[in-house]
Parts: sequence; structure tokens; C-alpha cells
Amino acid sequence: MASGINDNYPAQGNATTESVRQNFNIAKTEITNLQAALAGVLLNMPYLPLAGAAMTGPLTLVGPPALDLEPATKAYVDAVQAALTALTDTVTALDARVTALETPSP
Repeated sequence: MASGINDNYPAQGNATTESVRQNFNIAKTEITNLQAALAGVLLNMPYLPLAGAAMTGPLTLVGPPALDLEPATKAYVDAVQAALTALTDTVTALDARVTALETPSP
């Protein structure tokens, strides 16, 4: 975009109030137009801006988390929960068997 600001003011000497006002108004209009254009671009970006946006719809993750702060899928959490439940059941059963072996016979 070419600017409409006249950089020839002042060509020599002092700028007039009118020439400064004209350049200011042109600059203001150009900045407003650029901000509007930028807002349109930001709304159509293929990624989230760092602030001021919201995600809607499904989010597909590439796999299970590898680091502490990575997200986990529902399937991953369900599988971990099932494994923990099975492990708890096994420990409970082994504890019952140990208790039975330690109990003296009458």
C-alpha cells in the first residue's frame, strides 16, 4: 500500500499548520485502514493468536503425552484409569492372600 502522506512538507523552512493537519489526517486514515485490514487477517488466521482467541470444535491430538504439560486424549486417560483399576484390584487380591497366609490356623 502506497502512503498518501506528502513527505515534501516542509520542503524548506517551517511546516504550516494546514500541511501538518493534512498529513496527520492522511496518516490517521491509513492507520485506521491498516488496523481494519489486520483485524480481518487475524480473524482468518490458520492458528490461534497468543491472546484474545477461543477454540471451538474438536481438537485432534497426535498421540499420548510425552511431557508433563502436554495434553492427553480421553482414550489415553481412560486406558490409564483402567490400568490403575486393574492394578488396584490385583493389589487388593494379593493383600487378601497374604493376610490369609499370615492368619494362624486354629
